[in-house]
Amino acid sequence: MEQDPRIAGAISLVVGHPTRQWTVAELAKSLELSPSYLRHLFVSCLGVPPAKFLKATRLQKAELLLRTSTMQIKTIMREVGFGDPSHFARDFAKQFGASPANYRERVVRRGRASETAHTKVNRPIATDK
Repeated sequence: MEQDPRIAGAISLVVGHPTRQWTVAELAKSLELSPSYLRHLFVSCLGVPPAKFLKATRLQKAELLLRTSTMQIKTIMREVGFGDPSHFARDFAKQFGASPANYRERVVRRGRASETAHTKVNRPIATDK
């Protein structure tokens, strides 16, 4: 099935307002659709129901912020629309295999390792002259 423009509208709303606690009913109403038809469109076009899409979108944004910013994890959690820290940590770990703190630590460590490797490769060779 070709991408339905209403799905593109739903994606635009979700991505454009990540902190909003969208429900399927609110999203459907914004698009002038019934909740059941919106679910049908999501599953037929994207392969997932709207609620799963909403959660995945929030978690992907959180992963990006953990990787690219120095924002506190609680701030990131609120920025992407989660209100409960334990719920956020559990969902994040389920999708990315580590808690937000451990994930960030791993990414930072990996970044330092690649910087160190880069520095070693480009470091001039010392000579005893």
